Amino acid sequence: GGYAALDRHVEELLSAFGREMCVWGSDWPFIALDRRPSYDSCLSFLARWLPDPQDRDRVMRRNPTRLFGFGS
Repeated sequence: GGYAALDRHVEELLSAFGREMCVWGSDWPFIALDRRPSYDSCLSFLARWLPDPQDRDRVMRRNPTRLFGFGS
């Protein structure tokens, strides 16, 4: 259930683009769902897909900074 159905897709994305070219994106809290997921539950799946804290930091902070020029 939940986001587990995305596991294979996440594996394919990470395989195709590598952790160096992926970024975390979320429309939270501006999603149009009747039952909104908690942000904590979203982050728990991210931790499952990227168990290494350095990989999560890369996808959530370092990659967007580099790819989009944030902080430049």
